[in-house]
Amino acid sequence: MVCTIEEAKNEVRNGARAYYKALEDKNGRFPDTAMLPFFLVSAPGVGKTEITKQVAGELGVGFISCCITHYTRTNAFGLPVIRELSEEEKAVLGDRSGKYTENSMSEIIAGPVRACLEGQEKGILLLDEFNCISDTLLPVALSLLQTRTVGTYTLPRGWILVLCGNPVSFNKSAKAFSAAILDRVRRIDIEPDTETFLAYAEQNGVHPIVLRYLREYSQNAYRINGKGEEPETVTFRSWENLSYTLYGYENLGQNITQITVDQFIKATDIAEDFYRFYQTHRDGFGYPEAEAVLRGERTAELVKLLSEKDYLFRMNALKIIENTLAGAYREAARTGEWAEDMERLSEYVNRAFRFIRRLPDRDTLCENLMYGIAEDPDLLPIVEKVGCEEYLKVCRKAYGITRKGA
Repeated sequence: MVCTIEEAKNEVRNGARAYYKALEDKNGRFPDTAMLPFFLVSAPGVGKTEITKQVAGELGVGFISCCITHYTRTNAFGLPVIRELSEEEKAVLGDRSGKYTENSMSEIIAGPVRACLEGQEKGILLLDEFNCISDTLLPVALSLLQTRTVGTYTLPRGWILVLCGNPVSFNKSAKAFSAAILDRVRRIDIEPDTETFLAYAEQNGVHPIVLRYLREYSQNAYRINGKGEEPETVTFRSWENLSYTLYGYENLGQNITQITVDQFIKATDIAEDFYRFYQTHRDGFGYPEAEAVLRGERTAELVKLLSEKDYLFRMNALKIIENTLAGAYREAARTGEWAEDMERLSEYVNRAFRFIRRLPDRDTLCENLMYGIAEDPDLLPIVEKVGCEEYLKVCRKAYGITRKGA
């Protein structure tokens, strides 16, 4: 069963609380080895590490995160160290050399041990990219999962393991585990959850234009597409990292360019759409202004604003007006009232054209809006059913036709 990121967080939190309660009560029915590691599996950038960190913070326990692929067998298992046998051991073993070899503490175990020495007796150890582990480390991993030990060293009581990874379909380095591994973990498959991310983003100060865009275009919040020569990757992490950069550039007075956005949003159509959205919203023309245009409000003010901007800005504003038109139609269709609202929606189209005719580059802008409507399966039925006067004027002027394809 696939769950949301919030449901996964609840599972980790509840499992940790049950384990800590058993420790406090000295409940022998919940031994350390029964606290199986959680194995969180999802596409990249969904928030596995973040929710684990949040759980640790909410429970007031320690948190250590490391990537399993950074370890070799030597530092994961420990370095060989020569030790001196005690006299008792020599007598028992009959060993006259008086020396033997053992391994030093695993670096995986060392972090929680240091935390315990510093007074943090409870915590969560997160091992990221766990299903990308090398074959040489699998015996080490199995020992850690089965007995919470690596060599002669044990993960301290009170510390919980959380493993994270991506499905094989999203990561060529990932591997499918055997039953021996899967039988010793609590696997949770997670799907992207835009609503949960937006709540997190609002609480954590994600850039307001990013938030507004994702609320308007929630379908663009997450996309992973590995097909084609250039795989598309847009994740919640992408938007959060872009937000940091927007704040940083704005604080320095530096311009945000399309190239800047492309570095984070690796899907051409979404990156271009967001950049257009960012430019116009930053400079005062967003969806509230587009809605005012369709209602016939603030006309003189908005004509003045767009007239003072350059052609590219006006084209960006035009796209927002077109998107607002389509959004109004979709909302009416969703509520089942689109037939009754057809005249109102038709008037929205007429107002949009009348507004644009008051701007510089009016002919080019009107033709662009005409093409946008003609190619939009949401908007075209309005003009074909009712016949929007202003739309038809542009069609006649451009092609001497009264409808698309005529």
